[in-house]
Amino acid sequence: MPIVPDCCSTVSGGCLWSASIPGASYHGALHPAVREATQAAFMDGRYRIVVATKAFGMGIDKPNTRFVIHYQLPDSLESYVQESGRAGRDGQAARCLLIFDDKDAAVQRFFLKQKQPPKPAITAMVAWLASGRDGKPGVAERWQKVVLADLATMERVPGAKIDEEDFARLYEARRERDGRRLKRMLCYAENTSCRTAQLLRYGVRAM
Repeated sequence: MPIVPDCCSTVSGGCLWSASIPGASYHGALHPAVREATQAAFMDGRYRIVVATKAFGMGIDKPNTRFVIHYQLPDSLESYVQESGRAGRDGQAARCLLIFDDKDAAVQRFFLKQKQPPKPAITAMVAWLASGRDGKPGVAERWQKVVLADLATMERVPGAKIDEEDFARLYEARRERDGRRLKRMLCYAENTSCRTAQLLRYGVRAM
């Protein structure tokens, strides 16, 4: 029973059926009912393979998953361990395969860049908050959610002015952290030494 984390899950899922392999694709754009049905079919054995984005892996606890194949580089060793850890939960032999291309790093850097609001978005959000949230901030919804969530957790004196630089420092620190994590993932992918030893040296318990 393999899981294949993959960014091309829609196309790949169709290829499974054309090859008469009972399986499906799984990604965030699917209707929730379709995602739920796909997961159920995999869990009860009707689907042998699921080609999925990382949205699939966290909720899976299927003991007899024999393969986890990464078609692209994950964004960090933490993600890789969590996703590959779906295999072999029954204590039997299982394999995890990482198919790596140098271009994958550029794809991950693009996604990481989109995670944190850029300076113009911060400026617009701070101005909107200072106005009493009048109208719309004119910022992408995903960045609105990030700023508002962080505002709720920041230690601030009630009524104090919201400092744009506080947000800027926070997001720059996150970008640096994510960059370091991706660098470690790249080292893991390119290194030819024992994979388990690499994970243990990094401080991640191998699964």
